Amino acid sequence: MFCQAIAANLGGAEAARRAGYSPNGAKQRGAHLMGQPAIRVRVDQLRRARSDLHQADLDDAAEVVELIIFEALEKKSLSLALRAVELRLKLRGVIMDKRIPHHHAGAVKHPDADYEDLDFDPSEDDDVPLDQPHAMAEEAEMVTLDSDLKPNRRLAPSPAPVPSFRPNRKQRRAALHENQSKKNQPENGRTRIPVAARR
Repeated sequence: MFCQAIAANLGGAEAARRAGYSPNGAKQRGAHLMGQPAIRVRVDQLRRARSDLHQADLDDAAEVVELIIFEALEKKSLSLALRAVELRLKLRGVIMDKRIPHHHAGAVKHPDADYEDLDFDPSEDDDVPLDQPHAMAEEAEMVTLDSDLKPNRRLAPSPAPVPSFRPNRKQRRAALHENQSKKNQPENGRTRIPVAARR
């Protein structure tokens, strides 16, 4: 199942999840599995077979479209012939159409699949030996900026963030009504009646 998902251009993590591995360590499991040569060979075989099937389907469709073009020209249906020629060009990949994804299947990899073709580098997993933790610290270059040497200054507080949404009409009316009702309530708790309403 993992190999089939990878061959369908899913990332390693998603392929591991679909194969039944735990979602918690799916990314690591996918990377580990893709590091095994037998799995890489199987994925390449599945991709080749998938590509061959797609090409066979494209060839069949192109033959049918050729027949449609021939019959449309015999019946002098030029608009049908023109649409069939356009479809033939799309099927052959001359004209790219986002509604026909299979003519370029496998050409674009999944965004998470960018590391699957790289060879494993064992030196990346080497940790500093526990008996020499300060050895690497001595080798590191110390960098000090001029701004680090200045005395601490109090920075002005940043302004309040601007809301990322604009309230709709209903929300604006509710806020306006709330503000007006607050204006009619004095601090002493008694309701203030507007002058126009007293008459």
